[in-house]
Amino acid sequence: MKSRTKLLVALASPLIVVALCAPVWLEPARKELCPYQGGKWGGAIGGCVTRSCYQSNSCGYWLHPSQGCSRLKPGDAIAEVYFQLGQPNQIDGNFYRWIDGKPAGEPSILAVIDQGELVLLACAR
Repeated sequence: MKSRTKLLVALASPLIVVALCAPVWLEPARKELCPYQGGKWGGAIGGCVTRSCYQSNSCGYWLHPSQGCSRLKPGDAIAEVYFQLGQPNQIDGNFYRWIDGKPAGEPSILAVIDQGELVLLACAR
């Protein structure tokens, strides 16, 4: 059974690499593979955003960051907050704010992050 698994991995790995690095005509395949990487699809950038985005400063700005609010809880690491909500629009000390929707108006999501952990999250819907 182990040899069958190794064979499947050996055959699938190059296909996954090609799909993730391929041009736009393979975008639907890349979009389908993104969740299997633990990521979420960023349509505006045409790419997969993964949890490593915090370290690489590439989480981006999302049109509706409030969609990630239900996936967060106190104690979550700042990297998870950025992955779920994207880059904040404003940072003032421990207070992080995001604007949800268009036109851009007042921040509608507020997070308090202390020592790299989420303390409080308030999402207006």
